[in-house]
Amino acid sequence: MLIPTALATFDLSVTKARGVQAHGMAFRKIGPGEITAVSQLCRAFPPDVSVVILDPLTADRFAQVVRGMCGLPTAVLTDRKDLGSVIAGIQRVGRRPVLLAQNRAELPGTPKEAVNLLTTQEAHNLTAPPTRTWLVHYTVWMSTITVPSSGLAA
Repeated sequence: MLIPTALATFDLSVTKARGVQAHGMAFRKIGPGEITAVSQLCRAFPPDVSVVILDPLTADRFAQVVRGMCGLPTAVLTDRKDLGSVIAGIQRVGRRPVLLAQNRAELPGTPKEAVNLLTTQEAHNLTAPPTRTWLVHYTVWMSTITVPSSGLAA
């Protein structure tokens, strides 16, 4: 059991010119900065908020992070026409709505950037263990909004 694990982890190769080389994931950093970025995101939320995520990529990457790490109620909105009623419902129960999206233009009001992280992840290989990393850029914009009696506003 140790040999296959070591081969996958270290990805050893031997050549006459270079001798033994290791190219495996044991020597690569995965996700540097992610813990700090999540901590900063959690601190950016005002008290008593419920989070609504407006785009599928941000939802896929951050819905469980906001629920599990920040401890906040989080929903994914699939149809923008429901935004006003969702926000009104959040306010009706005494909470403040916060909207998240990948792009600033997707949010009403004056959004602020909550996450901007360029980091690495394992390459997505289907037939062999990963032997390299890929860059991934996480961006999240946040907008805290209220609904006055005249309609949606920031």
